[in-house]
Amino acid sequence: MADLASKASHWTPLFQTVATYDRRWIANDLMAGLSAAAVQIPTAVACAQLAGLSPITGLYTCILPLVAYVLFGSSRQLMVGPDSATCAMLAATLAPLATAGDQRYAELSAAVAVVAAIACFIGRVMRLGFIADFLSEPILQAFSTASL
Repeated sequence: MADLASKASHWTPLFQTVATYDRRWIANDLMAGLSAAAVQIPTAVACAQLAGLSPITGLYTCILPLVAYVLFGSSRQLMVGPDSATCAMLAATLAPLATAGDQRYAELSAAVAVVAAIACFIGRVMRLGFIADFLSEPILQAFSTASL
């Protein structure tokens, strides 16, 4: 049974996090979660509109990736969700293919999200995270600053 739990924590770090979680952290974690939600929800709605999608799409992009990250992510400090840089790139990519606001635009947007998720999953399976070590600190800081 321990071997099964070890394999499960390899694919889903949530098991290890729950096993090592200190209950004294719960009040601070709840406050951090509420604070993050207070910022993330309006940002997600605005980013969806920036990308040419409906505001409800912003709520989905705020919640669903977070659920996936809870299951498969390993960092307790990372915030997951849409950002203005990603939305601008999505809008620029889809503009020649469809008109913002129509059904085809939303379908293409979903297809881009699925392809990105598959690429991330393949990178996780192939353990390609080491590639980020080749990026210099100024480049990482510039990307982080630009994505706000």
